[in-house]
Amino acid sequence: MFEDLFLQFIEKEFSDSLSETVNVTNDLSVVYEQEVDAAQDLYFEPFKKNPKAVVIVLSTTNASQTNIPQVSFTTEQMSIKILCDENRKHDIYQAIDEFTDKYNAVYSVLAGDTKSYNMQLNINKPFVAGMYDIPTESIDDDGYTETFGYITIQWFITAIYSDNIKLGTDELKIKVGTTEYPIKGLFRYTFSENPNSVIYQKEGQTRATHEDAVLTTTYIFNFQSLDGDTLCELLDRSFNGKTGSIYGQTLSLVIDGQTVEMSDYTLEKAYENGVKSYTLTLVK
Repeated sequence: MFEDLFLQFIEKEFSDSLSETVNVTNDLSVVYEQEVDAAQDLYFEPFKKNPKAVVIVLSTTNASQTNIPQVSFTTEQMSIKILCDENRKHDIYQAIDEFTDKYNAVYSVLAGDTKSYNMQLNINKPFVAGMYDIPTESIDDDGYTETFGYITIQWFITAIYSDNIKLGTDELKIKVGTTEYPIKGLFRYTFSENPNSVIYQKEGQTRATHEDAVLTTTYIFNFQSLDGDTLCELLDRSFNGKTGSIYGQTLSLVIDGQTVEMSDYTLEKAYENGVKSYTLTLVK
C-alpha cells in the first residue's frame, strides 16, 4: 500500500534531517492517523511521558484515480501534522525545507518489498495550526508538574503515483558543438516522425509506384527561462545580438545517453503571464 511506504519514507527522511538536534530513536514517532483509535491521546499522551517528543501524523484527505482501464494512476493529498515543543520550530522548518528542495516536483521511486511506485510530490508551505500548553510527568525544582508549550505544524503534500506507469521525462540534453546542456524547466515536449514519400507511375504500367524519399523526425521542446541557466543564456544570444549563438553550430539531442545529430532547428522565445519560455524545434 502506497500510504504505508510513504509513512516509512517520511520517517527515514526526517530521521536523517533531525538526527543532529533530535534523539530520533527515543523522541521521534511517525504514525498513520487512521490506525489510531483515540486522536486526543495521540496528540497529547506522548508529551506527558516525554517532553522532547516529536510526533508526525500522516493522514489522507482526498484521493482520485484514473478512469482508464488497466492503468494505475492516483492523485492523493496527504495531510501531515507535526507536533513538537515550540522551541523545535526552527529545526522542523529546516527539515521541511530540506525535504522540499530534495523532492518537490521531482520524479522518484518509492520501493517496497512486493510493489514499487513511481511518484511525484507537489509540496506546499507549512504553517502553525495550533499552540498548546501540556502538563507533563516532569517535576520542577519546586515539586510542581512542569507544563511545556507545544505547537502543531500543518503541512500538505499532493502525491501522484503509479505502479505501472513510467512517470517523468527521458534524460534529455542539448549538445551544441561538443558541449552538452541539460534542459531545465521543461514542461512539455513532443517527438514526431514523418516519412515523406514519392508516388509516381512508370511508363507502360497501370499502377503507381510508392517509394520513401526521406524520413523526417521532429523534436519540439517547451521550457521556461531560468536565471543563471547556461542553456537559456546561450539561446538568448540568438535574440540579443551577442556573438556565440547556436546559429551555424552542430546541434545534437542526447536522449538517455544516445546522441542524435540534427540537420535544422527553429527557436522561439515567448513571454506570458510573467514567465518567459522557449520553444526549440530540432529536425533530423
